Amino acid sequence: MIIYYFYSMIRIFFLFSMIGLIGLECKTVDLFPKHSDNVEKKVREINGTQLFVETCGKGEPMIVIHGGPGLDHSYLLPQMYGLSDYYHLIFFDQRACGKSASNSPITLDVLVEDIEAIRTELDLGSIHLLGHSWGGLLAMKYAILYPDHLTSLILLNPMAPSDTLRKLELQAVDTLEASFYAEKMKAIQASAAFKNNESSAYEDLFRVIFQKEFYDPVLVDELTLTFPNDFYNNSKKLEALAPDLVDYDLTSDLEKLSIPALVFYGVKEPAADIIGPVLWEKLEGSELVILPRCGHFPFIEQPTRLFEKITSFTGLL
Repeated sequence: MIIYYFYSMIRIFFLFSMIGLIGLECKTVDLFPKHSDNVEKKVREINGTQLFVETCGKGEPMIVIHGGPGLDHSYLLPQMYGLSDYYHLIFFDQRACGKSASNSPITLDVLVEDIEAIRTELDLGSIHLLGHSWGGLLAMKYAILYPDHLTSLILLNPMAPSDTLRKLELQAVDTLEASFYAEKMKAIQASAAFKNNESSAYEDLFRVIFQKEFYDPVLVDELTLTFPNDFYNNSKKLEALAPDLVDYDLTSDLEKLSIPALVFYGVKEPAADIIGPVLWEKLEGSELVILPRCGHFPFIEQPTRLFEKITSFTGLL
């Protein structure tokens, strides 16, 4: 079931002591508003399929890869519009996600080639690439295949770069907390709406799944969750990715990169202690940032700290 992969990408833990907390002061003036004035949304013929692409902002191009697999880019909004005064942002829905088509084949390599096709189709030249969660794994794979096309690589709460590390992350789950949320999930899964594959039931389910990934669980209500009517059928198609996520390992290839790289985790995620140090070591000259009072969704819990660090890292602030 595709829901399994969501569990494997997002967890909880404590501060990585070698790197420490980032302590940037919040600005009294909002430098990162949650809106953009020049949004364009369009279904485009790209790489033999139809991909829903949203562009906005001004400046150097940045392609943003959403998490999942199965979600669409809308959960990143409106918060990620905060970067639109500094970058030309390109969001898109991956195959079988959101408003994009579900053409076969759906493999890790095909999803990565879709990113390259977007870059080519929009004539973007060298890009900043930002991947969140599952999107972080796609971003790593893209960087390995197309390092010359990247200005920077930004990994936001990325999925583990190897199956071994992913399993270690799963083992670090707080079993008591997991049990509490499991009961809430079971109640939703037993409902008639869920059994009828109604989109509202999936929204309720994933809001519970993601609630435990927040430092402050109340803030889950600020997360935009939209599920199309064909979410269940598309999720079944995404199970074709399963073979690509067995015994995979990108770590040795990451060592060969020399791209400016920035890695974020929230202090509540076990990945901060398990995966973060590995990426910091493997990615030459990279920087690892552990955000305080934060879980898997820093663009909601710590947007100012997050966006200040991204813009300063890329030399724009």
